[in-house]
Amino acid sequence: LLLRIGQEHPQALVYPLTVASKSPPNARMRAAEKIMAELEKADVNGAKRLIGEAKLVSRELIRVAILWHEQWYEALEEASNRYFIFKDTEGMLQVLQPMHELMAKGAQTTKEKLFEMQLGRDLEEALAHCQRFRQRGDEKDIQQ
Repeated sequence: LLLRIGQEHPQALVYPLTVASKSPPNARMRAAEKIMAELEKADVNGAKRLIGEAKLVSRELIRVAILWHEQWYEALEEASNRYFIFKDTEGMLQVLQPMHELMAKGAQTTKEKLFEMQLGRDLEEALAHCQRFRQRGDEKDIQQ
């Protein structure tokens, strides 16, 4: 139903789907991403361009509105819960991966550069521990 509506009136769905696609990894996020991918593929009524622009605006709004400190705090809290409460090591790593990818892209704003100077080395070391854990499976690597 949403695909049919989106093909006729993509502007009616792009914003809610973009917001849903930014929610924590769950069924809602996956469903939103799947619908947007289908709309982009069909590219009816300029949906592909509209979705691309909406993703860009959303990404930039998040980038300037939510500081790296806040993003990392949320990610570390979620990763900690997955690891210590749910014993879900892979889930923990999946939560942290986008944050490490964000760091790899490099800082753009002054606050991001300051964050990178303050915590960049520690986060690189943490990433190395995560990568070693994925290679060897030794819990000691992620308990550093």
